[in-house]
Amino acid sequence: MHKVEVKKEEITLTYGTVSTLHYTVQAFCKEGDSIILNTPVYDPFESSAKKQGVKVINNTLDVIDNRYYINFDLLEEQIKNHKPKLMMFCTPQNPSGRIWTIEEMSKVARICKENSVILIADEVHAEHIHYGEFNSILNIEDELLENVILLTSPNKGFNLGGLKTSYSIIKNKELREIFKSKLQQNSITSPNVFGIIGLISAYDECRDWLVGVNKYIKGNYEILESWVNKYENISIMKMESSYLAWINISKLGISAKELTNRLALEVGVLVEDGSHFVNDGEGYIRINLGTQRENVVNALNRIDEFMNKFNKSY
Repeated sequence: MHKVEVKKEEITLTYGTVSTLHYTVQAFCKEGDSIILNTPVYDPFESSAKKQGVKVINNTLDVIDNRYYINFDLLEEQIKNHKPKLMMFCTPQNPSGRIWTIEEMSKVARICKENSVILIADEVHAEHIHYGEFNSILNIEDELLENVILLTSPNKGFNLGGLKTSYSIIKNKELREIFKSKLQQNSITSPNVFGIIGLISAYDECRDWLVGVNKYIKGNYEILESWVNKYENISIMKMESSYLAWINISKLGISAKELTNRLALEVGVLVEDGSHFVNDGEGYIRINLGTQRENVVNALNRIDEFMNKFNKSY
């Protein structure tokens, strides 16, 4: 699907991507070191470092025409000043679903390589693509891949999270051996047998199922996008990938935390507070579209009820 070639020896099986983030920090950082990540971003990126006594540098993404972009000048400046050991890079971007171009990823990888920063690329949302085409980081130049550790799994694409099965792809043998040594130190040496069967079955036999799921999720997104466009004081980032929509509510005049609490208490709808995404997400909420369409429509009708009352009171 992703038009890449992977050698068997480059693959290492692990027990879920989140725990693997922790092992990766343990393998390449010591207490007092730092990592860098683009924000807003999936919260376990930050916690995987802080739980090891490793500092986190936030590289704020620029918002241009309601889409995220990397500020490369700031990134390079922060890396030169703080000298992080790792950069954690979410591709596609989580929480927005933004798909990075080969050129953008190559630029990130080159900055990291030139400054001796190992680039950890998380591609777990790569199977849900709705607009454009996904570019795996494995498609950048071979020279830059010597500095890259790819973490991914079938868990998001095929809903296999409960099997706790994931894997890394590491081209550089030296990095791979350091990484595997840390796994062995944590007794991560034998895979989840049921997870392996699930992984093989998903990749070998379930392409048509995935195509159908993505078509269904995109339909849910189109309903949500039309709904958002009714309101002048909220907006939505184009959900290029994933099943989680990122909605800007900053013009409502209340915090995301207050809004999520009120939606839950007043109309019985649970959405996610954007402040959970490390930094720079305070003016956003996230809505899960990976469900039956009737649930999406029901939730939006309930939020309509809330918005009508809210807009009249402000």
